[in-house]
Amino acid sequence: MELNELERFALEMLFKDSALFYRAIQENLATATVIEREFTGVGFFSTIQFLEPLPDLLSSPQRDWNFLYPGMSHGGSFMGWRESDNTIGLEGVSHIGAWPTETDVAKFSKA
Repeated sequence: MELNELERFALEMLFKDSALFYRAIQENLATATVIEREFTGVGFFSTIQFLEPLPDLLSSPQRDWNFLYPGMSHGGSFMGWRESDNTIGLEGVSHIGAWPTETDVAKFSKA
């Protein structure tokens, strides 16, 4: 499956402060595929596979980005972690309540 706009956005927000890792993700997004995607009602899980191995994360093995979004009273969080040398686990979750049925990445803001 192709990455959707929300998955691309979440990856950008999660890894933009890790220059080497971020650059590798950006350079390989066009060929990345989603090998698993599950909607949970309060968010989603995705497993994203890259054709090339990604560099090691130099700091925390998991990243998170807390956000505010219209209609989500307490916002939510994107979390990403390296599952193998070429896969990333990605999760989006609402802190309280349901995940919106449709999202617009332009409406997300840092919490």
